[in-house]
Amino acid sequence: MDTLEGYYKYPKNMGKINVKWRIFVNQGGTLLPKYVTKGYTTNGYMFYENVSHKLAKLNKSEILFFHFVCEEMDESNNIIHSKVLRLKFIAHASKNFNLKYKDETIKKAFAKLVKVGLIINYDVKSDCTVNPRHVFKGSQTKRKGIIQVIINQLYKLNYTKSNFKMALGLK
Repeated sequence: MDTLEGYYKYPKNMGKINVKWRIFVNQGGTLLPKYVTKGYTTNGYMFYENVSHKLAKLNKSEILFFHFVCEEMDESNNIIHSKVLRLKFIAHASKNFNLKYKDETIKKAFAKLVKVGLIINYDVKSDCTVNPRHVFKGSQTKRKGIIQVIINQLYKLNYTKSNFKMALGLK
């Protein structure tokens, strides 16, 4: 029986992920390792190493929804949380993964993403930002700039319902 395991090598260039797989090939009862590297093109968002502990707290539907939100965010990591976004994900999950989700399940998934700090919410209920500390769609320079803007907003405005401080590790 052949077995398969793999790991991700973080990309040097945005938009390209190289995945190195170690395949065990059964030859005469002995499993011999064989290495295969395959490159994949992404839509440009990148996870940073400090995201693993957050993703470990999520279940399958929450992780799938988070990846979908990352694909849908704009170049400044902003998203609008609405029923349209949730229904778009439900249709996507049904078509591509053959999974059926209810709107209420996705609402709870969104709340969990806010709770663990992967999404920064604002006082305006629908305006949110995917936390650039963990995920960003763009260059390192632009990422640092967006984080600075978010920190400056924290001190200029009084966000009473925001998870700013917790999400950015300032609390």
